[in-house]
Amino acid sequence: MIKSGLSYCLALLILLFVGCSDEDTPSFSPSQSEAEVVSQFVQADQAFSQVFISMSQIGLNPNTDENGVRATATRANECFSWIFEAKEGLLTIGFDYGEGCEDEAGNFRSGSVSATLEGETGKFGAMTIRLDQYALNDTVLNGTMRGSIEVDNNGNAFLRGTIQDGRYQLSNDQFITLDFDRVFLWKAGKDTPAEYGDDEFEVSGNGSFVSTFEGKEFAYAYDTTVPLAYKNACLGAGFPFFSEGLLSLEFSNIGSTQANNTISIDYGDGNCDADVFVTLNDDSFMLDLRALWFL
Repeated sequence: MIKSGLSYCLALLILLFVGCSDEDTPSFSPSQSEAEVVSQFVQADQAFSQVFISMSQIGLNPNTDENGVRATATRANECFSWIFEAKEGLLTIGFDYGEGCEDEAGNFRSGSVSATLEGETGKFGAMTIRLDQYALNDTVLNGTMRGSIEVDNNGNAFLRGTIQDGRYQLSNDQFITLDFDRVFLWKAGKDTPAEYGDDEFEVSGNGSFVSTFEGKEFAYAYDTTVPLAYKNACLGAGFPFFSEGLLSLEFSNIGSTQANNTISIDYGDGNCDADVFVTLNDDSFMLDLRALWFL
């Protein structure tokens, strides 16, 4: 059970993000540049959200046997080293790809991701997730996320997660710096911590970020209009994306008089697919996330 759960959770972290084509001047009409702006935000937002969820799941059921001994890894072609350190009241667990290697899917990976948890195994109170040059091919994640598992007045468990200055880098001159404060309400799977496939989360909260294109910066703020759904079953079906919900996003060119525009990002009605519908004022277009993520 532990082995199958770990393999599934490792799959949560095998993400590949690729950018779209560059243009000299970002345009905020529904064009290739507009699609690029939104798609890069979607990639960054989902990348940090997925890492937060998956590392939280590992923390609730770390890869140890009943004696606290680290279990044997199960992936056929591993290229990472385990990060595992247990102290009284603290557990650090994660993956270190070092200077880089090719994983079993043919992706080049490097850097590390780890989570330090305070409290008893399976009942941690606080968590710190560190991304240190955590790279898949040409895309690099850096930053520190902080989280906790809490229970509301109705007895419902939820994860609260924040990140400040998380950096999602596509190239030397294309990157997003992101902050968010989110609640991940555990809708299903909390009572089966060793089984990741049945986990479902309802995600709400807000955030802000700055997108940089060839030295030009654009500031954004976003909020959750309709709670987002994240289902591990969709990942198992090949679609590791939010499956429903609505975000509203506002942006303006830093240092200019350009009026703010509002974008809505619609993740659909709960089906496991890769479609995201984007509306800017009276114009709409669709993003197919299969062009952006590969497992």
